Amino acid sequence: VHMGYHWCMRVQSVLLLLVASACAHNSSPFSPTTTGASSVDGPRQDTVEIWRIDEDGTKIYVIGETPDGVERVFMIDTGASISVISQDVADALGIEGEKAPGQIVGIGGSSPWFRDRMESLSIGAYDINGVDVAIGVPGLPVRAGAVPLAGILGNNIWGEFALRVDYVANELTLARPGVFARPKSATTLAYNG
Repeated sequence: VHMGYHWCMRVQSVLLLLVASACAHNSSPFSPTTTGASSVDGPRQDTVEIWRIDEDGTKIYVIGETPDGVERVFMIDTGASISVISQDVADALGIEGEKAPGQIVGIGGSSPWFRDRMESLSIGAYDINGVDVAIGVPGLPVRAGAVPLAGILGNNIWGEFALRVDYVANELTLARPGVFARPKSATTLAYNG
């Protein structure tokens, strides 16, 4: 997938994101048995390419393969507590969802929501199985530049990993917790679940 510009921000150091505080959340949180992924298969560490719409873009995107074998573009949002897929992707995967209690809250306000479990999502060398998703949330962007956006990947995915974002190299390193040491120049973001 080519997203137009190949970007490079002049950032002095690599950021290590241990996970971020939630900015999009639901008012009726998942219990620990229904949050996140049911399992993650893959190596101790892998690096994938990240994309931005333009060289000054603050939003970053990654390619993920959904259960139907299609590679799709997802926005990375370490401020979201749950991942979101578009209604088009849910329809393509045959995911109908069920009305969830409470409201989902995000930048655009709050609204009723539907949730389900996506069978799997592959990012780089990782297969993430049983991913809880919100479906067709109002205000979800439909495009990243000229490319259709499949959804937003939140902390129910990123909470499974230690993350290192290298803006200069346009790379995201995903690792099992404890695999790499935190660089002294890293910024830590806390995630309260």
